[in-house]
Amino acid sequence: MTPVSITRPALESILASAEAAYPYEFFAYLGGNLKTGTIEELIFVRQEQNHASVTFRDDLLPLGLPILGSVHSHPNAPGIPSRADLRAFSKKGSVHFIAGYPFTEENLKAFTDTGKPVPYKTI
Repeated sequence: MTPVSITRPALESILASAEAAYPYEFFAYLGGNLKTGTIEELIFVRQEQNHASVTFRDDLLPLGLPILGSVHSHPNAPGIPSRADLRAFSKKGSVHFIAGYPFTEENLKAFTDTGKPVPYKTI
């Protein structure tokens, strides 16, 4: 796996989006540079949220977008992948973030598509 980097603006967008959606979950895809593994933006798709889950329409994504993975929040649960998360992780991308409450950098964790924790750096 390519080392994971995330730009400061993308990281701040994750935390702000999680806070704005609270007490509901939020979801977005992570876009950026596939060669360097740098996450540069959030890509939002149509979704329905509630306190415990979020459903989304990835069939509405434009073709050809560089998807590195996904991010979602856990407003009422630890920031570790659930079984449903692992199923979603396996669909698109190789790195997946979970923003746990309270939504701070310390509570933002990255995982592989199999749920293994993976380090990342903010650039």
